[in-house]
Amino acid sequence: MYAGSDLFKVLAKMNEKKTFFWNDDMSIDAFEQGFRTKFGLNVQVFRKSGNVWLVTSATDNWTLMQQNEEGQSLEMHLKAQSENKEEFDRTEQE
Repeated sequence: MYAGSDLFKVLAKMNEKKTFFWNDDMSIDAFEQGFRTKFGLNVQVFRKSGNVWLVTSATDNWTLMQQNEEGQSLEMHLKAQSENKEEFDRTEQE
């Protein structure tokens, strides 16, 4: 929590034009640290798994690409499971 004048200083700094570049090979930790260092913002990366968003703190050493690939892989796996269940349910009814 910021006192009134401290909050003003923080907001004034946030109004400065800054740029932050990242790439697929950057680790989650480096990405989060970059936002903290450059903008003074604490950010947290999440990865979607099915219908749930997971905090990536256990895999902060992974690259952004690895996180995306894991998320895509889990999504395809869950979709295949769902399709297999629908097929099974349909054959059970016949």
